[in-house]
Order: sequence, then structure tokens, then C-alpha cells
Amino acid sequence: MNSPASQSATILRMKVDTQSPLVKWGIFFLLTALYILAVYLFEKQLGAEIHIMVFLPIVAAGWLFGGVWGLIAGACAILLSSFLSAFIQGIPWSAAVLQGNFLVYFFMILTGGISGNLRDGVQKRIQTENTLRSRERYLSLLNDITHAIIASQDFNSLMQNLVRELASLLEADDCTIT
Repeated sequence: MNSPASQSATILRMKVDTQSPLVKWGIFFLLTALYILAVYLFEKQLGAEIHIMVFLPIVAAGWLFGGVWGLIAGACAILLSSFLSAFIQGIPWSAAVLQGNFLVYFFMILTGGISGNLRDGVQKRIQTENTLRSRERYLSLLNDITHAIIASQDFNSLMQNLVRELASLLEADDCTIT
């Protein structure tokens, strides 16, 4: 049974996604630009190994936007990587795609999906922890109220303790019993 106090406390305190969409897109495009720049500058010296950096924007897309966007980023990274190789080596784009390692292409897509699923799992865990903390607080305050009622000797002190505990339970500034 969910009480109104525990539901409102969960909603007010739950802030899972703290980054704005512009910051997320900025991080993603910055990592993509870094990859493009690194490939342009170093592919002739390092060869195809420089393309391992394509996993940075893929992981970022999966983590920041979720599993579906991670998969999309992996598929787009295959095209971007092939296009950059074709552009730098001066070969046709279709030849660069077919020249690529299809196992690496598979891992590009898989990496995007896995990083998105990890993000979703972390968000679920944070939400569950916040819910449990809220319920624990609610039950602890109810326990305090019960102890105050049982332990009180006179009616006036009972009512003062009850008012104070109810105000704390409902997260109110003040409480009045009439």
C-alpha cells in the first residue's frame, strides 16, 4: 500500500536525469568531432587502429540517450568510419564499407546497445533506492509516533508530540489537531 506522503516524497526528491539535453548533445558532438579530427590527422601514421576512437561517441550516445540511441549511433558510426576511410585513402565509399571488418561493425552496434542498457539499469536502481529511502523514512516516523503515543503519560504532552511527529511525517511547516 502506498501512502500519499511516501509518494510525494519520492516524486519531490527523485532527480535521476540531471543533465540538460543541450549538454548531452554537446558531449556527443564534441566526442564525434574529436574522433573525426583524430582520424583525419593520424590515420596515415597509425592506420586503421585510430578508428577504435569511434567507440567514444557510441558509448556516450548509449549512456546519455539510452539503448535505442546507442544502437543508432553504432550504425551511424559504421557509415562515418567508412566515409572517413574512403575520404582519406581516396577510394570509393562503397569499397571502404566492404573493406571494413564486419565483426567490428557488429561490436560498434553492440556497444551502443550495451551502454544504453547499463544506463537504464543504473537509472532503475537509483529510482528504486529513492523509493526505498522514502518508505523507510515514512515507516520510521510512523514508528516514532506509535512509541510517542504508547510512552506518553499525560494527554497534553501526547498531543504536542503527535503534532510535531505528524508535521515531520507530512513534511509540513506546522500541524494542528482540532
